[in-house]
Order: sequence, then C-alpha cells, then structure tokens
Amino acid sequence: MVAGVALLITTLEGYLLTPMLMGRVSRMNSVAMFAGLLFWTWMWGVAGLLLAVPLMMAIKVVCDSVEDLQPIGRFLGE
Repeated sequence: MVAGVALLITTLEGYLLTPMLMGRVSRMNSVAMFAGLLFWTWMWGVAGLLLAVPLMMAIKVVCDSVEDLQPIGRFLGE
C-alpha cells in the first residue's frame, strides 16, 4: 500500500503539478505543457519525460523568434 501511494503521489506530481508550476514560471500554457509532456514521454520514454519541459520552452522561444511561427508561440504562451 505504501508503494502504491508513493507511485500515485509521484505520478500526480510528474504529470499535473510540475507542468502547472513550470507553465506559470515560464509563462507557458499549462495544457500545452501537459500535452508536450505526454508527447515527449511517448516518443522517448523516460528521457523524453526529463527533456519535455526544456524542449517545449525551446520550441516556444524559436516560435516567438520566427515570424511565420509566431501564432504557435502565442498558443504556447499564456
């Protein structure tokens, strides 16, 4: 039972709490951050889970810098 509760807390923290907090700090849409976490985890597994937030932030910076991609950057932002 202890292992199950620890797994539940870790899962909630990893998939809900961290994306919400990182979204607020980085001014990113929390839904887009959550979708990015799911996508990168699906693509690369644990490595994708660890790299999802920096990748999403880098994608937003690139989209904000390239004129044709600015609508995507606005979507990723708040």
